[in-house]
Amino acid sequence: MIQDPGTLHRKNGKGTVQDQEAMASKIRDKVRRLDKRLEQFLDSAVGGEIDREKLLASATAVASQQLVLEGRLDETHRHARLLATEKSRRRHVEGVLTKLADGWDEMSFEDKQELLREAVDRIVITDDEIRVIPRT
Repeated sequence: MIQDPGTLHRKNGKGTVQDQEAMASKIRDKVRRLDKRLEQFLDSAVGGEIDREKLLASATAVASQQLVLEGRLDETHRHARLLATEKSRRRHVEGVLTKLADGWDEMSFEDKQELLREAVDRIVITDDEIRVIPRT
């Protein structure tokens, strides 16, 4: 039985590259709203509606929130890159497995060995089953 290498990130809830892109879009929207709030505070200060201390406190709070969101955005982008890389590796392993299945009878022992080393992480043998764990 060959385990699906994509099972890991589905089980741990990290989602897909598209999920990460959607999350990044939402975070960027929040950052834009914070930018508008900061502009409103500056306009209020220029118009004399709030004093310097209130402007400083408000701007500091907005900047702090922006830093948190930018950290989350960076983490979301990093995770999306990891998922894309994982997907690419999975496609490569699937291609190697297809090559093995299609050409097994015609391949030399050395070719089989090389492709198996590239595609298989480990083989687990128990009393009840043999599991082939592909590289991910």
